[in-house]
Amino acid sequence: MTDSFDKTQTGWEGSSQRVLGISHNGVGLGHVMRVSGLLRTLALGPRGADVLQATSSDVLSISLAAGVPAVRLGSFEDTAFVGEEIPANIRKISSHLNALELYRRTNRAVIQVLMDEFRPNVVVVDAFPGGPLESLEAIDMRRTLSVLIEAAFTHEDFVREMAHYSDRFDERLIAWPQELSGHYPGRPSSEATWTGFVTYGGAERLTRQQAREFLGLYSGAKYCLLNIGSTQGSVAHENLRDIFAACDALGFIPVVAEAPLWNRRSPDQYIDTGASELRLRSLNLGRLMPAFDLIISTIGRNSFVECVRANVPLVWIDKARFSKTRHSDQTGLARVATDLQLGLVQTVGSNWHSSISTAVEMAPTSQELLAIFRYDGNQSVRSLLEGLA
Repeated sequence: MTDSFDKTQTGWEGSSQRVLGISHNGVGLGHVMRVSGLLRTLALGPRGADVLQATSSDVLSISLAAGVPAVRLGSFEDTAFVGEEIPANIRKISSHLNALELYRRTNRAVIQVLMDEFRPNVVVVDAFPGGPLESLEAIDMRRTLSVLIEAAFTHEDFVREMAHYSDRFDERLIAWPQELSGHYPGRPSSEATWTGFVTYGGAERLTRQQAREFLGLYSGAKYCLLNIGSTQGSVAHENLRDIFAACDALGFIPVVAEAPLWNRRSPDQYIDTGASELRLRSLNLGRLMPAFDLIISTIGRNSFVECVRANVPLVWIDKARFSKTRHSDQTGLARVATDLQLGLVQTVGSNWHSSISTAVEMAPTSQELLAIFRYDGNQSVRSLLEGLA
């Protein structure tokens, strides 16, 4: 499977379905990657949709690498915090209210141009409170089928905000399987259509042997993938040193997954631990994960799905616990992982040697649960959209 598609094979010049995907960039890269992956699936589908992505992410190369044309929306930081640190205290934002309104107006103007020039008959929005959702309020979308893909938020403020926007869309999809809904506090409305997980690479993955051969790994060696990518700067130096020391003591060769072209505010987030580890950079990391004997990962939504799909021992890092910042999706997913025994959630101050040993000895994920995670949400959404438009 290639990383891009041939426009001449997808009806690019005259497709009956034109899809505009809109994503807001959150703390990490999850939103832009999910929408890129979904648009790629639509373009490669039987109807060969024409696709375009509008995103506030700095990393347009993620979309372009998937063969998806992309347009950069503004982000709040662009207008409100140029040359400044983002205020840690919410009260400080009051001085930036004029800049916030400028941000909204700018994005409304950009999206309106895309609506007029690209003329989509489907607009897919990856749910995130505020951002482009606010910009869409001023745009006449009666000419299009508007589709909101909701995540399952744990923070009650997010749930309330999403309820405000949800009624404005023709269709609401939940990229979270119904079988798992009881394990995630603050889950979205049951009135929406459940689709399964949407990810950058869909359900594509290599077998363990294929992945190890692709990466050139030694057949008799044990490898640990450290998947903290774009958030590496939030994990303290001493934790990384302890991880590498534990891997060495337990006979694992560490492989660090590097962030794919992370944003301009943090051009170098890699921490010198003094260890000699391998480096891996891949946008579609999920398909390579079966190559590893252990994965240590932050527990954002994309990483959570891709790591569980790999069906190898897992140790999770809840970034909120380690960096003392609010990442509600990671805290909620840590609860899910604990409830369903999908790996071990590391606690601050715990011994890494002991945690890794425990994770390796845990019972494997049941085939029923594994089938839920491996269900291809990308294809599910594609089939649904092709039936609607």
